[in-house]
Amino acid sequence: MLSQMIHVLQAGFFRYPLGSFVILHGLGGRTASIIAARLAGFDMALYLPLAIFLDMIQVPLLFFLYEETGERISFLRRLKDRAERQKERLANSRVYKKLVLLGQLGVVLMTLLPIKGGGMWSGAFLAHLIQMQRSRSYLLLFAGSLLGGLLLVGLSDLIREAWVWLRQS
Repeated sequence: MLSQMIHVLQAGFFRYPLGSFVILHGLGGRTASIIAARLAGFDMALYLPLAIFLDMIQVPLLFFLYEETGERISFLRRLKDRAERQKERLANSRVYKKLVLLGQLGVVLMTLLPIKGGGMWSGAFLAHLIQMQRSRSYLLLFAGSLLGGLLLVGLSDLIREAWVWLRQS
């Protein structure tokens, strides 16, 4: 049963790669979408810029939520509540406190992290928290997304090479 489900998902991913990539990015973020696309052998000249674009289109909404203006619309209020819960978890983290001290570099590092607690939500929150100029924060979030994407492409290549090596052993 499980193997049939996996086969159906694989077939859908190869039949509709662009749509599958966008859905996977929405559900699992940059990490899931880039690693899946790279392991599937997709051309990263198309999918890496798409991942960065998908990261960046959420930034205005994130700043909107962080600036307390999302109170009137219930959907936005739920998103804001999610952001507030994440903010509380992050604010107590030792790593996060160190990134605040790093300032602009901290925004880039927080954005590029391919782990839970890193990414665009956290990078935008850090930029908001340290009251960074909006234009500068967009540039730093873009840099973090690009560097994070490149890191994930390299990590995917390592995973693929390890898999080939294990199969040959």
